[in-house]
Amino acid sequence: MVLTRTAHHPVTRWVVGGHSLGGLVAATDAETFAETARDPVVGLLLFASYPAMNIAQMNVAVL
Repeated sequence: MVLTRTAHHPVTRWVVGGHSLGGLVAATDAETFAETARDPVVGLLLFASYPAMNIAQMNVAVL
């Protein structure tokens, strides 16, 4: 995801998501980048998926 973000310099906030295992990867990405000062993840979409970690304290909108 980091390489993708560097290719889109005008974007300042990200929403990530995925289906099944992709949702798990998106949740991990959201946890990693939720609190970054540059290009933070502000939203997480899970489609027939769930995170591998407890995201209750993560400051990210989840659907």
